[in-house]
Amino acid sequence: MIIFCSQGTKRKLIINDVSMKDTGEITAKTNKDKSTAPLHVGILNEITKEVTSDAFRSISGMVFAVEREELAIYVSVKDQDAPVYFYINGHKIDEDSLRFSHTNNKGTHTLIIKKLELTDAGTLEARTPLNKGDKILTTSTILDVMMGERKPTLGKVGKANKVEGVAGKHCQFDVAFNVEGKKQSDLNVKILGQDGKELKAGQDINISIQDGKISVDVINPKRGKSGNFKVIVGNAQGEAEQDVSVNIMDKPTTPGSCSVSQVFHDNCMVNFSPPEDDGGTDIVKYVVEEMNMTEGGGWTEVAEVGPNEKKAKIDGLNSGDKYRFRVKAINKLGQSSPCEMKGGDICIKDPWGPPSVPGVPDILDWGPDFCDVKFSIPESDGGAKISHYQVEIKENKMNEFTKGPVFTVKEVQEKNGQIHAKIKGISLVPISRSISKDSRILKKN
Repeated sequence: MIIFCSQGTKRKLIINDVSMKDTGEITAKTNKDKSTAPLHVGILNEITKEVTSDAFRSISGMVFAVEREELAIYVSVKDQDAPVYFYINGHKIDEDSLRFSHTNNKGTHTLIIKKLELTDAGTLEARTPLNKGDKILTTSTILDVMMGERKPTLGKVGKANKVEGVAGKHCQFDVAFNVEGKKQSDLNVKILGQDGKELKAGQDINISIQDGKISVDVINPKRGKSGNFKVIVGNAQGEAEQDVSVNIMDKPTTPGSCSVSQVFHDNCMVNFSPPEDDGGTDIVKYVVEEMNMTEGGGWTEVAEVGPNEKKAKIDGLNSGDKYRFRVKAINKLGQSSPCEMKGGDICIKDPWGPPSVPGVPDILDWGPDFCDVKFSIPESDGGAKISHYQVEIKENKMNEFTKGPVFTVKEVQEKNGQIHAKIKGISLVPISRSISKDSRILKKN
């Protein structure tokens, strides 16, 4: 309805229930003049679609999103040209920031938060003025930003990150892990061997991940695969490492050496050195075996010694027989291969023999009940120091020698390789000086 009013020289045009089709020009004319003015009819703005998002919305209308992810917020208004501003917890969003972008497509406004932060949680609001500022329209929702994933953390393995296995048997260890926050990327697991190179899945190891733990199976476990493993677990946020000492136990290696010393007429000493590798577990004992080469036959165990010993005395050997010896190291998993002595067979005998014959005794002086004699020392002591001398005496024209006194080396005098001794308790006549030729001096050791 259009109403025209006149008051004095003033004229008033009233347009009730104005509409968009009334937009145009209005001209007022007199009989002599006219005046023209444009008429623009704006849209009565209103929110046609509340602020919303493609993210999950609960029954209460909250928007749930995850830290570091991108979030799109939508709101639609009737007036396509009307501005819309977004606020987080009452603070206007700086749309020039690299983290935000704002587009308008025929009245549908889209706010893109490119990388959500935990501090973005709270009230998310869209505001628009009506008719260019006459009245503020607002719509809002509650934004809940859940914590995104953190880099993994790893727990310890067994006691002090040490794992034991047995060669040829199942060897497995578990590493506990935890990733806080909402999962956003895949978990990647790598195992490095003692040489620092990555072990190949399906060839060196098998890896399975479940229930907060990583299970690692060593394929074909053997002693040579022992060492320090490094478990590396990572996601898009970073990596965690854990060193694991893996000890795959086996029998000891062969002892380092075997030799024989201190050979006597019925015993000897067998010497040996520890194996290079104890098999990953303590040596419990060493076993010595002998073979009598003179009598023939096989190897026979003859001695056991403790793990800290490096020699064993072997008794009860046959004098004059030849022997060979070998030694084995034993741990809780079994015995090593034997280490046999090198070189030829060992003949069991004392390391010394009888001394050589002393020089012919000579009588230096004599009396009614004594005589002084001298003789040269033996050229050879037979391998042991001379302890004493035995004098044997034969009277003239007698066939047998009888034992006389015994002199220790301390009881006689040695001068220039000659032994001087005084024999008491015998009777000699002066013409019997030649008896010295028939006297005999023996030494014992």
